[in-house]
Amino acid sequence: VILRQLENAASEIRNIDLEPAGSIALAVPPGAGHFLVPQLVRRFQSRYPNVLIRIVSGFSGYIHDALVRGRVDVACLHGPQPQKGFEITPLVNEEVFLVGKRGRLPKGFSHVGIRDLAALPLILPSRSNSSRRLIDEIAANQRTEINVTIEVDDPSLIRSLLRDGRGFSLLS
Repeated sequence: VILRQLENAASEIRNIDLEPAGSIALAVPPGAGHFLVPQLVRRFQSRYPNVLIRIVSGFSGYIHDALVRGRVDVACLHGPQPQKGFEITPLVNEEVFLVGKRGRLPKGFSHVGIRDLAALPLILPSRSNSSRRLIDEIAANQRTEINVTIEVDDPSLIRSLLRDGRGFSLLS
């Protein structure tokens, strides 16, 4: 990480009068990445054609760790916690949906509240994930215990388990 930062700094100094060159690493959660990354890359490459953009994907806990350790330069996080030396800029408010295999949701569910989740087998990321921490916080404030039956920190595995009918998840 330090070598990469030194190489970038040296490149910036050598090319101070030229167009920006070097590389930048962006970390983004998979869900947000599907919507944000294509347009971001298109706009970034048109403005900075000599800069390599490297994209890292993962849950917010992994992304936060990569940002703090200097493995990425910029990060898109769900519910970031304020931290000294970092600036937070809100981008979007996301809707959250209850997702599961077609036909498995009990009849009468059109809008799901946190109390409704107690009756459903949930597949959620571990507590290191910011979305999970938010769900747990809302449940605790409403004195409700949610029914987490499987914890998975890989979005593609969560989708596989949902397709197999193993439970429900909350996805943006």
